[in-house]
Amino acid sequence: MTRHLVIISGNDSSLPIVPLPDTTVTLVQTPDRATDLQRTSVDRYLEVPEITSDVLVDLLGNLHRDEPITALACFLEGVILEAARAADSLGLRANPVDAVATAKDKVRMREALERAGVPQRPWRTCRTAEEVIAFRDELGEPAIVVKPITGAGSAGVRLVSTDDEIRDHLAQIDTLHDWALRDNPDLLVLAEAVLPGREVSVEAITVDGIHEIVAVTDKITTGPPRFVEVGHRQPAAVDADAREAVERCVRAVLDAIGTRVGPSHTEVMIDGTDVWPIETHTRFGGDQIWELTQLTTGRHMATETLCALLDLPLPAPGPREDEAAIAFMTWSSAAELPPTCGVVRAKIPEERSADAHELLDSSGRGGYVLAAGPGSSDVALSAVASLQAPSNDAPILLMGPAKVLRRIEGSRLSSLLPAGSAVITNADVEVEPGHLTAFVTFDDFTHDDEIALVASELVERHNLQRVAVLAEADVLRAAQVRERHGLPGQTPSEALLFRDKPSMKAAVREAGIAVADHRVVSSAFELVDAAEALGFPCVVKPPNGRGSSGVETIADHDELRAFLRRGPFSDRGHTVELLVEAFQHGDQYRVDGVYQDGVPRLLSVARYVGSHLEYLAGGYLASVILPEHDEDAAAMLALARRVMEDALPTFDGGFHLEAFMTPDGPVFSEVGARLGGGSIPEEIELAYGADIIEETIRAQSGAPLVGERPRQLGLAGQVHVSPRPGLLVRAPETVSHPAVTLSEVAAPGLHYSAMSHTNAEYARAVFGAASVSDARTTIGEILAELEAATEWRTGDEPASTGDAPAEPTVGQAVAL
Repeated sequence: MTRHLVIISGNDSSLPIVPLPDTTVTLVQTPDRATDLQRTSVDRYLEVPEITSDVLVDLLGNLHRDEPITALACFLEGVILEAARAADSLGLRANPVDAVATAKDKVRMREALERAGVPQRPWRTCRTAEEVIAFRDELGEPAIVVKPITGAGSAGVRLVSTDDEIRDHLAQIDTLHDWALRDNPDLLVLAEAVLPGREVSVEAITVDGIHEIVAVTDKITTGPPRFVEVGHRQPAAVDADAREAVERCVRAVLDAIGTRVGPSHTEVMIDGTDVWPIETHTRFGGDQIWELTQLTTGRHMATETLCALLDLPLPAPGPREDEAAIAFMTWSSAAELPPTCGVVRAKIPEERSADAHELLDSSGRGGYVLAAGPGSSDVALSAVASLQAPSNDAPILLMGPAKVLRRIEGSRLSSLLPAGSAVITNADVEVEPGHLTAFVTFDDFTHDDEIALVASELVERHNLQRVAVLAEADVLRAAQVRERHGLPGQTPSEALLFRDKPSMKAAVREAGIAVADHRVVSSAFELVDAAEALGFPCVVKPPNGRGSSGVETIADHDELRAFLRRGPFSDRGHTVELLVEAFQHGDQYRVDGVYQDGVPRLLSVARYVGSHLEYLAGGYLASVILPEHDEDAAAMLALARRVMEDALPTFDGGFHLEAFMTPDGPVFSEVGARLGGGSIPEEIELAYGADIIEETIRAQSGAPLVGERPRQLGLAGQVHVSPRPGLLVRAPETVSHPAVTLSEVAAPGLHYSAMSHTNAEYARAVFGAASVSDARTTIGEILAELEAATEWRTGDEPASTGDAPAEPTVGQAVAL
């Protein structure tokens, strides 16, 4: 008996990739989607001006009488419900119309999940901004997510917190694309609690109500507030327990909506082994996810669905790749991609738009690069970055301390800055004469609030196109300048997540990353309650501090009382907040690197030797860059990439992240949207042959990435020694240890006070090492050399630098 299959619309991916035996295939298509492949690959091609259930019933009713239709399939989101209604009216074999309708309506889906007992976070259907505000207030959480009850492609999805943000978003719902508001004439929205963890999508195939999980895909998004997808990678990095929890959740969702046959694309949030459903669709994933699935599993979702509908055996899987990934352009590019190993396809628009723009939903993306094989995610992201990298001829404003800028030779610094650029710093820096349009210095570079005004004036006066920063003090003010002049780069709300530690930690925890328990307190009672809840010892710090300033460890109740006697909250005329954290028992690590267009340009993992607080108290602080194959380094690198790519908004430039390796695994401490301090740049250059200061400037100025990510050449370390309060009487000119490649020691005759920030050392050294053990020995020898050759005078008596440990301890724990 000859079977008769009807396929409704879709792309070429909706067609079977193997012949269907004894089957007549009819395709119903609209002119805007028609391709030569579609016309020539089916037995009957029917073209209609639009697809509605009425059009399909009229068209297929007559056909069904003459050539009985066995089954109907549709994989296109925009018309899938119309096709299901037509199949139901004609009594054709297809996925049930109720399942399709439930998946299309986010509220209807949540009601189905509620009836089935599938765990969800709180949600509510709302018509007005006041209803959304009331839901947020009842929920008692600082932010919620609002989205239309229908639609896809992130259209209308937004994280909102304030009343004004909610009202503004609701006022703009009616301006969304027609496809985002289809079947939603009342413009209803879904308000829901923010889901903790990280998002993945799940591809499944259902046959006779039995759901098989085929693939789990990691998502790369723009982050809050809109979460537009800019890339996907397969398979997702989930462990066995999380994968099992994901599969249980997805099967429960598909059972709840009543799907019986065909593919599904379900989005969930993973928080450890807790899995929260976001939404599901009764079709395979868009964004070429179906192709990623075919590459990594050898399975073609449309073909398997068509075989299932026709009671044909499923075809054997084809060849498989270990990994596959896709990255989307955030604006159009007319560049050509040279042959690149691992790239399967590059879809590049014919014309390039004039500039980058804010992504409101997936329809605003340009082309894409699809890659397969080891490291495919980095291949795709790097290729996209090179395609849409702007030319480096637009002048920029560079803001940074002179001591950092002076580490780049004058002619080299000039070559990094396009002609007509401007610099704001705190002292003279060597730059080629006539190259800059303005060079402005401020004595108090950290605290002078006039800097933001001058920066804004320079941008406007000299038509500067970007703002690049190197230090913590510039992160927020540069973001404010960008927002004021509409420049690309980090916005104030994004920058705040890298400065305000409570907000930062909340965002990281929501992504499913371990964060030390903590509380924000603003009174003596709250501090006592927090200390008792978190346990002693605990760490107290300013919520937005830097350089370990104001960080203290409180060991017990007596030290807590002594801390309160200093009046941390009293007589300030305003509320003073402090962050209290549980003390982390474990080694402390740092990850430094540079990102551009979501691509990690440089990544380095190091372990601290000594502690920041001991350093502030007159001791030393050192670190050792770890080998790439080190197990702890790999764990820290994975944590850093999740923080930078999944938890916090991506940005161009350098970052400095700190974390602890505890008995329970890595625990995030904090991250800055700037370069790491001390001798980190020299340490990284010795280990990788790359200048992280230059790479940071290049990334923020829009210069294209150069070559592949630098590979590790060897190990390196640094030592910084704190001054003693008093007069430096005697000191060596340099550190003579043979492993040292750079050293600076203060000249005798200088007076010092106790350090308040971790950036006022009197001696520093950078050295190479053959192993971590060798580096630890070198640190002890450098400290011993300085101890023997240095003399301090405090009051009337000389004082040495203190006893240097012969065998320094690694990673003495302290939260920063």
